[in-house]
Amino acid sequence: MITIVGTFAVDHVHRDGEPDVSLPGGPARFISETLRSLGRQVTIITGIVADVNAIAGPNGETYSIARLPLLPLPAALPGNVVVSPIMREIDAATVPTVGGFLAVDVQGFVRRPRDEPNLAPDGGLPELLARAAAVKVAESELTGLTPQARVALNRTVALVTRGSKGLDVRISGRSHPVAIQSVNVSNVIGAGDILLAAYVDAALSGLEPLRAARQAAQYTTAALQKRAG
Repeated sequence: MITIVGTFAVDHVHRDGEPDVSLPGGPARFISETLRSLGRQVTIITGIVADVNAIAGPNGETYSIARLPLLPLPAALPGNVVVSPIMREIDAATVPTVGGFLAVDVQGFVRRPRDEPNLAPDGGLPELLARAAAVKVAESELTGLTPQARVALNRTVALVTRGSKGLDVRISGRSHPVAIQSVNVSNVIGAGDILLAAYVDAALSGLEPLRAARQAAQYTTAALQKRAG
């Protein structure tokens, strides 16, 4: 069993010259669907459905999201856990003891909500990253990390997503580039969530980190190709 701590969303996608479209999304959706497709059982700790404004561009999407209410968390989480906030709905300091593999997505800990643009990154993030077996972070999010969080990141397996430039797998601070095939698709929303979920599945299957990352990258490409039709 894998516990997912995260949020479902409705993604309102805007692309110049095209009608706006609203799609079901959110880390809780993409991660749970990926893990279930890989044969994993999941349970989800979630809260309200978030409204996400996504502006699609040539280098991916930019997001505008209001700050979400905090999710109440139990005192402990037995088993394997994926922690993936979308916009400050998880307090890093309150993530409980985890009994198994812990994977963390940095995005919702460092993103700035549209209603609080000067909000500082979550102060409890370094301690949470220090506990994680794997961390996903976009290259653009690295600048939002404190020095303490960067130190913690260099002591674990970090999946640094770089858009069309591929994936940088950092194992104890050492960089290993992994190519990701480009896919002509209307949007890549949720691609990072799919990647993290597929990595967790591969790691729990016993693959070493670099091989697990390559398998996860291949799975993500296939998922985007299916979306493209």
